[in-house]
Amino acid sequence: MIKNCYKELVLYSKLIGMHTLRKTWGYQARKKGITIEQISEKLGHRSSIVTKRYIGINQDEINKIEDEVCL
Repeated sequence: MIKNCYKELVLYSKLIGMHTLRKTWGYQARKKGITIEQISEKLGHRSSIVTKRYIGINQDEINKIEDEVCL
């Protein structure tokens, strides 16, 4: 059973690289409310600006959030 799981994992990992999994982790962590600073630290980025670009946060998304959370 373990050998079969390993074979499936190896085949799957050839279709989806570690870089993709890493970016997905960052994106999902952000969706769960983890701060950009914490994600940045985990991914080893020098700044949160790099992390925002890496996981796809752009100015349009920031503007939308500002519109939705207007005090």
